[in-house]
Amino acid sequence: MFQKNIIVFNIWATWCEPCLNEMSVLNKVKKQMNNNSDIVFLSYSLDNDSLKIKNFNASKRFDFKDITLENYSYKNSILLALDANKNEINNSIINISSTELPETFIIKNGKVVYIAKGTVNYEDFLEKLKSFK
Repeated sequence: MFQKNIIVFNIWATWCEPCLNEMSVLNKVKKQMNNNSDIVFLSYSLDNDSLKIKNFNASKRFDFKDITLENYSYKNSILLALDANKNEINNSIINISSTELPETFIIKNGKVVYIAKGTVNYEDFLEKLKSFK
C-alpha cells in the first residue's frame, strides 16, 4: 500500500480544534481524488490517550487511514522524529519535522514535496496535490 507515488500525511490531535475543523476539508480533497489509485491518504494523531483515538476513529469523522494505533508502540520514536528541535534522523527514508498542528505533508516517491502548516484551504491544497501528479 505504501508503494504509491503520492502520500498525503496529516498530523492531528483530538484536542486540536483547527485539526478537527480541517478534517472535512481533507475528506473533501480525498473524495475529489478518490479515483486516483496513485495517492494514499494517511493520518497520525499526537494524542497520548489510545482509547480516545480509538473512539474518535470509530466515529468515522475522518476518512484518512489513521496509522496512530498501528504504530503506537513506536510513538516515542515517531514523536522524536517529528520534533523540529531534535537532531535530524539521517537514516530515515523520509525526514519530517512538525512544529504545529494541524500539519499536512505531500510526499512523492519518498520525498516531502510540500508542507501545509495549519489548516489547509480546499482549493489551494487540491491544486497543489494535482500539481504533483
